[in-house]
Amino acid sequence: MKHIDRAIEQSLGRLFAADGLNRRAWQVLNTISYGPISIAELDETMAAFLSADQPG
Repeated sequence: MKHIDRAIEQSLGRLFAADGLNRRAWQVLNTISYGPISIAELDETMAAFLSADQPG
């Protein structure tokens, strides 16, 4: 699973690099694109994407 996650991270990194984004930034933008959301709701949503080795 970690191998797949790293592969996705690298692919998205190359894709978003031209716009100065990374995968985490894209996830935030994607989340808020659905409509208004509070900081607490955003934190809760993004918690699923954080890990001890890659904190937000």
